[in-house]
Amino acid sequence: FPSPSSVPGRTAWLAQGLGGEMLDEDAARRPECALTLQHSSWVTSLSLRGGLLATAANNGVATLWRLPDGEQLLSLPHNEPINALRLSAEFLVCGCQKGTVAVW
Repeated sequence: FPSPSSVPGRTAWLAQGLGGEMLDEDAARRPECALTLQHSSWVTSLSLRGGLLATAANNGVATLWRLPDGEQLLSLPHNEPINALRLSAEFLVCGCQKGTVAVW
């Protein structure tokens, strides 16, 4: 997180918390604002809806996490890397590298 003084014309940085509230620079740096979720490959896509976060990885695994505690709820393997992902109220949709779409 760069300091405001390192960007010309900027006097303050803001970040958005998990609940949608705006946080100042000091609040954004507090440990309770950070959550680390681990994939075994690089993450290619994220989708946030309410208290759920869906992530997709290059190894073909989509994962559903509960926020704010980060508990892994589901791990959904695909036969190919996932390039795009969208979490709706009813579905998790994954767009895969070879042109397939998986709807969960």
